[in-house]
Amino acid sequence: MNPFLASYDELAADFRGHDVPIDRPGFCDSEPFLRVEQSLCPEYLNNYAAFVSRRKYDSDYLRHAAKAIRDIASILHAELADHGRYALTAIVWGEDNEYHGFAEEGRNALKHLGTMLQ
Repeated sequence: MNPFLASYDELAADFRGHDVPIDRPGFCDSEPFLRVEQSLCPEYLNNYAAFVSRRKYDSDYLRHAAKAIRDIASILHAELADHGRYALTAIVWGEDNEYHGFAEEGRNALKHLGTMLQ
């Protein structure tokens, strides 16, 4: 089955046929899903993506999801900003006070943040 052409009902039937529970978010991490992905279809995650994109969501769910996404993004933004401030402070303080180990730690922290954002 081509998941990009299949209907929601066809995808649901395929999941049920492999005993994949589709009643809660994240079912792509369930044992039955992983078993199919590992043994029969390495691209099975495409089926999950197509299923999620075709699913109908009510307005309450969408409101709740939008709030959760905003809240999580805010937390992540604050954490990244805090780490970035620490790294920059370490670099400046280390350079100004000729404590180059601290400056190097700050540079490494910035590099680490950079890899996290890729």
